Amino acid sequence: MKNWILGALATCRFELIRSFTLQRIAVSGILILFPPAMLTLIIAAPRAVNIDETDGNVPVFEFSTFAIIFLVSLVCVLSLLLWATPNIQSELEGKTWTFIAMRPGGRIACYLGKYLTAVMTSYVIAILALTACALIANRYAMMGSPEEALNTWTSLAIIYALACFVYGAIFSFIGTIFIKRAMVVGAVFIVGVEVLMSIVPAIISRFTMSYHLRRLGELWLEWFLPESKALVEASFGPAGPTWFHLTCIIGAGIFFLIAGGYVVVNRQYITSNEA
Repeated sequence: MKNWILGALATCRFELIRSFTLQRIAVSGILILFPPAMLTLIIAAPRAVNIDETDGNVPVFEFSTFAIIFLVSLVCVLSLLLWATPNIQSELEGKTWTFIAMRPGGRIACYLGKYLTAVMTSYVIAILALTACALIANRYAMMGSPEEALNTWTSLAIIYALACFVYGAIFSFIGTIFIKRAMVVGAVFIVGVEVLMSIVPAIISRFTMSYHLRRLGELWLEWFLPESKALVEASFGPAGPTWFHLTCIIGAGIFFLIAGGYVVVNRQYITSNEA
């Protein structure tokens, strides 16, 4: 266990240092700037078509929180897809997997270290994008008073931390099974399960992580969904207690981490030299 932890931390530190390349910094910068740039365009659009703002109630302002959540969630998931799914593939392509597999606890250390790197990188990207969006929204008084804006930012920061934790574990698990197509499978999983299945008003939606994250948002934030609260509760029922959603998210993250570690330890990966 000690070798796993120390090895995972060493791998995480190495991967973070290796991330400071021009290409990765550019990709991270684009992901960070995308949500505030789109939010600015959304705000500027009504002004461009001369919508009457004399009453201070521009139509887009009502859904500003939903727009921020959607845009930041998009880049958060994309960054996890970029850094979590190729956890094994990158080592196989770099011809370093044989060395890792021969070390005591090397497989688990590599797996957990890359998971920590993906989670930390994606969370930093999400937080910086969220902060930029919050500053823009606060500039136009779209998030209420400064105290309300701070409470919204804090709640969303916790929700994105949970999202990075559980989706990082799921994508890392996918990366241990689907080597060459892990990113494609991860994207299909997000669209097919976490998007389409989560909006089905049935018990099956409760098996998706986006359902529990969305319900936490309903509990911690003021109403932010485009649909009316009565319609959502009529379809999905009350949001339920916070502890239930936290238990489902944390439990799923631990389960997929353990499942991915089991696959990494017991599966024999074929390197390019052996193919």
